[in-house]
Amino acid sequence: MLNSTSVGIAVLVYLHLCIYSTANTAFLYSVLKKLRKENMDFLVNKDIKDKVAVEYCRKSTESEDRQAFSLEDQHDVNKKVAENYGVRLKKTYSESKSAKMRGRPFFNEMVNGVESGKYQVIICWALNRLARNSVDGAMLIEMMDLKKLHAIVTPGKVFYNSSDDKLLLQIEFGLAKKYSDDLSPNVMRGMTSKLKRGWYPGMAKPGYLNKKEKGEIIHVIDPDRFPLIRKAMLMYIEGSNVDHILEILNNDWAYRTVATVKTGNKPLSRSSFYRMLRDPFYYGKIVWNNEESDLDASVPRLITEDEFWLIQDRLGAKGFPRPQKHKDIPYKGVIKCAVCGSSVIIYQKDKRLADGTMKSYYFARCSSKKGCKQPPLSVSKLEIQLNNILNQINISKDFYEWFIKWLKKDHELESTNSEFVLDRIDAQIELQIKRKNRLLDMRIDGELQDEDYKEKKNTIDDEIRRLEKERHNVNYNTDNWINRAEKRLDYALYAVDKLEHGDYIEKTSVLANLGTNFTLNNGILCYDLDSVLNIFKNNHEVVNDTLERFELNDIGLPTANVEAFDSVISTWLGDRDSNPNFCIQSATSYH
Repeated sequence: MLNSTSVGIAVLVYLHLCIYSTANTAFLYSVLKKLRKENMDFLVNKDIKDKVAVEYCRKSTESEDRQAFSLEDQHDVNKKVAENYGVRLKKTYSESKSAKMRGRPFFNEMVNGVESGKYQVIICWALNRLARNSVDGAMLIEMMDLKKLHAIVTPGKVFYNSSDDKLLLQIEFGLAKKYSDDLSPNVMRGMTSKLKRGWYPGMAKPGYLNKKEKGEIIHVIDPDRFPLIRKAMLMYIEGSNVDHILEILNNDWAYRTVATVKTGNKPLSRSSFYRMLRDPFYYGKIVWNNEESDLDASVPRLITEDEFWLIQDRLGAKGFPRPQKHKDIPYKGVIKCAVCGSSVIIYQKDKRLADGTMKSYYFARCSSKKGCKQPPLSVSKLEIQLNNILNQINISKDFYEWFIKWLKKDHELESTNSEFVLDRIDAQIELQIKRKNRLLDMRIDGELQDEDYKEKKNTIDDEIRRLEKERHNVNYNTDNWINRAEKRLDYALYAVDKLEHGDYIEKTSVLANLGTNFTLNNGILCYDLDSVLNIFKNNHEVVNDTLERFELNDIGLPTANVEAFDSVISTWLGDRDSNPNFCIQSATSYH
């Protein structure tokens, strides 16, 4: 005859060997079934009909629960179980959270309800929905000991407040915890092995895509994003400001992150771009979990190793270090030396005056340690040059208000025109879909062979993708054109005031947004002026006239003084890509 000692030995052997097969689990159940036949738990009340029950459903996004039922599926099963046993289902808790750690809010609320006597039975799809950690499982068993929890009901079994059922609960909760504990090392071993084979063990880096090939997840270039990121990094190497790069990348080139179920399809953020600039993956070095490996040779590199270190030099990771003191110095990291290409740093020099007080002066000089002969330039003289530039591109308040009004009217007309374009594109997409359906019918009827069908289908799919991309560009241009234009108008109106009265951040922004490729050549600030600001420079007298208040007519043009602004409007609309290089010539006045 079996007794509790023999059962204890069987359980210890079972846990020691860590055998989780169905046959061994079934054996343990059979042993406990024989114990019940000996009436060891005859005092346990097994009547759960009309008991008040609470349902708990859980679905985690982690790998442990990838194969688990959805919350809706769990609820459907639990509802049928409640009907079969005749319990009164009073409350349902559903949450998407891992059970490996304590602190699930709905689980804790359910436990509080059981302890307060509101619920007597818990219904769940499986015991591992309730707990994968030691404390939560033990808490449920303790509530049974205290007779606050009458039973836990699953589709396969009802666990009562009996010695053998609580023993089974301990085993089930223990197995659930061990599964979670084993999962992390197993996954880590697999990811480390993948790293040694030359593949990054995770989501594909921006600019690349993961592709499954012969059972291995490999990296291939993202044809839409790889060339855009490459251009952006080269712009940074050439000296462009990050904000300017992102504006071009996100607005002019319509860059969007990879769309996923919950996120993505968004412009590239500043922090993400900086992470990419610091990531050695892009030249072929994988760094993951404090381990390094070389990227597989078959994967195209986005940048060379030399380009990577040029980027780090500008970021301050290598070469001349950025000053760690005096954080409030403007124009840091924006200007390059025109002679050697090194960064121009801004440093502080203190001087004691005749009255004993200390005064700080700021200077700009080349950071090269290889004997560059560029003379230093005082920041005050640099700002004189910058102020002269801004006075050539500023606009009057009257012109600003008129142009904003014109832009909004133009935007309304553009939106109306876009609707017609979108209708045309939608009709073409619908036509291609019909062609695709006809091809399928012809293939089913035997009128087309497999090769011909695939070739024609691929051609149609390519055309649909082209049309969808065209549709996206129409929507994007319509929505973002006025915002980009208003930013340039704001800059032209307020830049002089920000240079004079702004803090170091605003002053740096004034210089950075003026254009690109800022260099210092023998005390002269050279630059590529922004194309829109160049329009204001070339039409400086017109955009600074005092204007009379006037309305726009039905087609969006002013009712008076039209001739005076024809050149500005035509240049604005037709010459947006021009980007001439400017360099102040009169250097003698700044030394």
